Amino acid sequence: MKKTASVIAVLMILSACNHSGKDPVEKADSANAAFRNAMPRELLQADKETANFLVEAAESSVLQSQMSELAFQKGLNQQLKSFAGKMMHDHSLMNESIKKLAERLQVTVPHEPGDNNQKRIQELKAKDTRDFDRELTDAMVHIHEDELGLFNSASKKVNNADVKSFIDNGLPQLKLHLDSLKLLQKILR
Repeated sequence: MKKTASVIAVLMILSACNHSGKDPVEKADSANAAFRNAMPRELLQADKETANFLVEAAESSVLQSQMSELAFQKGLNQQLKSFAGKMMHDHSLMNESIKKLAERLQVTVPHEPGDNNQKRIQELKAKDTRDFDRELTDAMVHIHEDELGLFNSASKKVNNADVKSFIDNGLPQLKLHLDSLKLLQKILR
């Protein structure tokens, strides 16, 4: 059984390498699909819903980390910079938790945002400082709303107890982030 798992792991790595020009999220999805197709169902650690959640949660949290770092470095508003520091810390912990869950469940997750979100970050980097704080905060509000929707939806679909626990523990923190960001959004209007 260990030999089969090792062979499959090598196949996943080779598959991921063959798609080196692809979007990081697409690469993770492709690797997970190849792994699910190659493994007998009873040996899979994570079902499709769990794997999809971990991929989307990883991308979202990494995106939040990068946007928070950008806000911390480039923002003018002190409240935004202060909150960005907290977000960098919180999402760093979340990224680590997702990574550990994914490794344990043999799920490949992206370690950087997908192409569309990388473009979004580049566009924000190009903003002048006058518009930057407001536009970045607006983007972070939108991403947190999406992230909360993802977590709420996954809490009803995911069967893995460890992932459910991660979701249950993460939801209050994400709600707090969103509330704080909406407050900042009002201040920056």
